[in-house]
Amino acid sequence: MYVFEKERRSYLKADIISTVEFNPSGELLATGDKGGRVVVFQREQESKSQPQRRGEYNVYSTFQSHEPEFDYLKSLEIEEKINKIKWLPQQNAAYFLLSTNDKTVKLWKISERDKRPEGYNLKDEDGRIRDPSTITSLRVPVLQPMDLMVEATAKRVFSNAHTYHINSISVNSDFQTYISTDDLRVNLWNLEITDRSFNIVDIKPANMEELTEVITSAEFHPQHCHTFAYSSSKGSIRLCDMRQAALCDTHCKYFEEPEDPSTRSFFSEIISSISDVKFSHNGRYLMTRDYLTVKVWDLQMENKPLETYQVHDYLRGKLCSLYENDCIFDKFECVWNGTDSVIMTGSYNNFFRMFDRNTKRDVTLEASRENSKPRAILKPRKVCVGGKRRKDEISVDSLDFSKKILHTTWHPHENIIAVAATNNLYIFQDKITISLEKMDKLSGNNATALNSSIDKWSFIGQGSFQHLKPGELRVLVPAILGVICFLGVACNLTAMVILFSNARRGKLSLINSLIFNLILADGLVLAFAMPFRAAFYSKASWDLGWVVCKTTDWFLQSCMAAKSLTVAVMAKACYHYVSNPTKQVSLHLGSILVVLFFIWLSACSVTIPHWLFATLHRGIRRVVCVLMVPPGAQDFMAVYVKAYPLGVYCAPLSFALIYFWRAYSHCQRRSSKSQNLLNPLIVLSLSEEFREGYKGLWRRLTLRKQLPFKPKPGPHNPTSLQSPCPRPETSVQLRGERSFQSSYSQGSGRDTQPQPEQVEGRGGGRDADRVSLKDGIVLPDLEHFWHERETGAHTDENDPVPWEHEGK
Repeated sequence: MYVFEKERRSYLKADIISTVEFNPSGELLATGDKGGRVVVFQREQESKSQPQRRGEYNVYSTFQSHEPEFDYLKSLEIEEKINKIKWLPQQNAAYFLLSTNDKTVKLWKISERDKRPEGYNLKDEDGRIRDPSTITSLRVPVLQPMDLMVEATAKRVFSNAHTYHINSISVNSDFQTYISTDDLRVNLWNLEITDRSFNIVDIKPANMEELTEVITSAEFHPQHCHTFAYSSSKGSIRLCDMRQAALCDTHCKYFEEPEDPSTRSFFSEIISSISDVKFSHNGRYLMTRDYLTVKVWDLQMENKPLETYQVHDYLRGKLCSLYENDCIFDKFECVWNGTDSVIMTGSYNNFFRMFDRNTKRDVTLEASRENSKPRAILKPRKVCVGGKRRKDEISVDSLDFSKKILHTTWHPHENIIAVAATNNLYIFQDKITISLEKMDKLSGNNATALNSSIDKWSFIGQGSFQHLKPGELRVLVPAILGVICFLGVACNLTAMVILFSNARRGKLSLINSLIFNLILADGLVLAFAMPFRAAFYSKASWDLGWVVCKTTDWFLQSCMAAKSLTVAVMAKACYHYVSNPTKQVSLHLGSILVVLFFIWLSACSVTIPHWLFATLHRGIRRVVCVLMVPPGAQDFMAVYVKAYPLGVYCAPLSFALIYFWRAYSHCQRRSSKSQNLLNPLIVLSLSEEFREGYKGLWRRLTLRKQLPFKPKPGPHNPTSLQSPCPRPETSVQLRGERSFQSSYSQGSGRDTQPQPEQVEGRGGGRDADRVSLKDGIVLPDLEHFWHERETGAHTDENDPVPWEHEGK
């Protein structure tokens, strides 16, 4: 999708859409551009559970219809621009369309292929001819299934029949012939014959200086195969009957509106030139479009139009400036709706106009990226000519004449329209029968945007379209995801083992339990959700079943929500621990399980809509797992999609940030060692507890003998036996050391028991300290003692440990 700025347009000229056309059934929509490409869109299949998605169109095929050529005899370059596209009625499983540039008309066949032949006798799998002497057995070729491929094949090429530029083509109602029209001639072709055509209209004078008008458009009657009409640059329409003569130089009816001499000006002949002519579906009316108006003619009344609609009459005073920038020569198209009750045509500033023939009401709508969100409601626009301008009006002087809608089309049976604005295609749908009585208000019923600003650069291929990713990505992306899953699961699993082993050796810790829960959620995402995503990337469609489709996205979102809530609870727990460390070890297993249960219950409940609305959707070429919202739940989902990220991610993470900051500030004031808990993920890899756990796990995996436990020297583990009692630690660390030493001594059988003298040398008050530590209580005086010792807040006169400084 290109981004348009006010003073810079970053799209190429080759990407500008030059024609757009629905096929007779409305299931396909074709567009042609100035680069010679034809892009075909196909309508989504009907779904009982999602009827609102019925009107959506997706890319079906894209191919290069015409290439630039050079006429060496006339020294003229023939552009590849697609001037017109016309569909033929579908006769079998394939589709056929006619596309033309300035000189050549081509008949294209668009078909699907999901099988390929294999097992040839005279050629190998690469298509190379085999040596007959190497053939020893006869094989029967078989058809093997393959990814669905949409192919476009040129069946006929109709060329060398026009001297001037082709401006229109029209298929006859007998579906065997068609006409192609240039500036001076109309040729009749048979779809089966490419080397000759019949010239049925020729207005070229003997002397080109006598030329006064040219043919601008022509079309066959929708019901009578012998009748056609063509328009001229003088504003006249001629109705011809091929039964009268082989050369229809003489018309049977002539439609022209007399010009008012009082309004004649220099630009009168230019703005009266007809750019498009269309028969109504019932064949009774003709619609023509000139520069300023749309006119409806009754075939029974030739002297004046039956209806006249002003498209942009406010430009009448700006014809001089429009002539200077060549905009006055723009050729706008017009189109009927399926019942011939509403007509539509384009204008400038990406405006397009609709006129209701019954109520005589009209509306101006805008096709732009600002209001082209899916299911958005188009608001009517008004142009202010002079005087005071209202808030919702746009001044005629601020119109952008470089943004124009020249090409429009209407679904033959339903209220679906497609408009082309430069290189963007906009498709709008109305759920009810269009009535312009309420189009002034457009209160939610008209012009709902389905697809908007379709990116022309996303179309690939020369003759076919593959909706899948390139083969390299289909292998590379799953491989990268697989490596990430393997490494993530391994790291999370080892961390979980260490936390679990630490929990078995001492009292439970809420913070460690929350870290365990965080790692568990991350491991579940890597172990269960990511493999299904990798499998989907590597295949053409979703073949993992309905149950996996319903649960994979819900499970992924639940794990992410659990991680977010866990971080919030962890921040609160860290703050409480920093405020009062003695409460950290007093939690029981039941309390921790209740906290974890409510975290997962909340995470799984808030993501229920992901499970409820997930379903399998059969697209054009594959089955996909999508989130499809029924009409009754659209209002709820409109609120849910906004509240979900705020309540699940923004609020918990903001809560966690606040409490982590408060805890950090509290630790800075106390200079406490417990500030390491502020970042549990860093503690996981840097703390002494986890480093020792990783080492012990590695020794167990490599079957190495563990070394005896040697406490490190320091204030927590004194070097001399005569030092006073060490700083009391938590019961988790004390019991962990005891259990480690006892288990090692029992397992080795060679270590001796500690001597009673050593136990007695550690101080007479050790038994009391053990009793206090068993209950998880840290005496305030000891906490104050070690706090002053660590911070160095003492003097020589008040030294709490004078024996350590005697030798200095």
